[in-house]
Amino acid sequence: FGCTLSQATVLAACQQSAQALAPVIEYITRALQKSRVLHNDETGFRVEKKRWWLHVACTLWYTLYLAHPKRATVATDAMDILPGYQGISVHDTLALYLHYPCVHALCVVHYLRELTWAHEQFDQHWATQMKILLRTIHLHVEQTREAGKRSLPEQDQQEYRRRYQELVRIGLAANPPPTERTGKRGAIKKGDVLNLLLRMQQHQDLILRFMTNFEVPFTNNQAETDLRMMKLRQKISGCFRSVEGSATFCTLRSYLSTMR
Repeated sequence: FGCTLSQATVLAACQQSAQALAPVIEYITRALQKSRVLHNDETGFRVEKKRWWLHVACTLWYTLYLAHPKRATVATDAMDILPGYQGISVHDTLALYLHYPCVHALCVVHYLRELTWAHEQFDQHWATQMKILLRTIHLHVEQTREAGKRSLPEQDQQEYRRRYQELVRIGLAANPPPTERTGKRGAIKKGDVLNLLLRMQQHQDLILRFMTNFEVPFTNNQAETDLRMMKLRQKISGCFRSVEGSATFCTLRSYLSTMR
């Protein structure tokens, strides 16, 4: 309309909107607490020239953001969703999520990326076979779901687990733990490929959760998608100059993402 708004006017509008949205944010929080499947993720975030963390808890229908100085359970506790949550939390293998006693499912695409890296950088042939296996299981799950069924035949599940465990054993045999210490103190450092194998061995049930429960997605793409817009905003506009500004923005974006 040819009129100009001052920065103070825009700031006041954002603050008033965030205050008005308090009941909506509470509703979103309660809805996420009761959801059967929940996505969790976090990414770096700049506030007052310091590195903070932007945490997200979301489903297909609801989104909740929180800017926090810590990438730890103190942040996820502050969101007040994972404490006491009784559904399935989908995330990467970050230890702060595994701290909670709910059912966990790991993003398989994260492991596909690591398997690609293991094959390309260290010529790990077992990694390629593991990628093929995981994608085969995913295709079988999708075909079974489209056929109107709720689970894979138990015989097929057992065969997939057997092949998974065999590939992990092959990988462990090709990557024995080191016996020589590289430093003067601490435990002997394991290689990156060995650490990947040990995680895949330890978290087999969490990685294959999508196979045993069709409610669990193959990826954590929902959380990554909800974080992408926030990262784009930061690339365009820069960091937040105040804690209050970051909190206001998280409130507004939680509402807008949910309504969208």
